[in-house]
Amino acid sequence: MYLNNTVLTLTNSRVSLNETTSFIANHGGAGMYVNETSSATIDSSVILSNESETLGGGILSVGNNASVIINSSDVLNNSARVGGGIFTNSPLIVNLSRVSFNSASGSGGGINCTNCQNLSVLNSSQISNNTASTIGGGLAVFSIDGTGVEAVSYTHLTLPTIYSV
Repeated sequence: MYLNNTVLTLTNSRVSLNETTSFIANHGGAGMYVNETSSATIDSSVILSNESETLGGGILSVGNNASVIINSSDVLNNSARVGGGIFTNSPLIVNLSRVSFNSASGSGGGINCTNCQNLSVLNSSQISNNTASTIGGGLAVFSIDGTGVEAVSYTHLTLPTIYSV
């Protein structure tokens, strides 16, 4: 699913068994690719068993004006080189949701937030049982420009592995 200049609300749905094989920078998002000026709200849905050769096996969200909100949903058993479950460099809210059993051959098995500006994991959301070959099995947060992460917030979070720069 590719979103470009689009607003999407996905409700009571399943996005599963998709694959991307592109090695082009900023490509991937086998389950969902939210690009530039797009936004996605995922409600009571499952992003399951998607595989990307590059970024974001389940969800890839790139661009300063892109955003993703995940409510009461699961991101499960996805894989990618970076950001097995989710790769983002745009605002991401995970609320009452589970990001579990995802894997990355690089960093961020569950979530990889690069040049992270706004990441919120709220209300008993779980980031658990994810793996990464390098760093951040559950969550890897990076600031490329060295200014630090602007906002990472969480409440009642289950998170066994975190790496932040």
